[in-house]
Amino acid sequence: MLSFQKAPTVERGQKITSQQFRKLAGAFNSRLKAGFDCDFRIAWADFNLWRQPRNPSEDGFEFPSQSEFYDIFQSLEPETNEGTTWPTLGPGLPTGMNLASPLGQFVFGIEDPQGVAGLSSEDVRLNF
Repeated sequence: MLSFQKAPTVERGQKITSQQFRKLAGAFNSRLKAGFDCDFRIAWADFNLWRQPRNPSEDGFEFPSQSEFYDIFQSLEPETNEGTTWPTLGPGLPTGMNLASPLGQFVFGIEDPQGVAGLSSEDVRLNF
């Protein structure tokens, strides 16, 4: 029979302690060591957060790789590679930030097509 370390619960408004973080990490590790496919799912979830951060060009001839962040931009040192910042154009524009990307939506916000709800941009969320 499998048994796992129990993850601690934290009440709303309660400060999280380092001991609770350690117990949470232990609970994760006990499940990963048991052979579940969580390690694959964690890596896949991280990849999907950064998946295709830029839109294709307007003519469609320049279509960025889905793993462009991992293949190129993650390995650049911003201090020594001037002119390599991305995206160079605004969100939603050709070769600009892809608003269908989860992180693009998180930073720049997204409007719900029905106008019911949406996610405000990061600067709006931080100022409230």
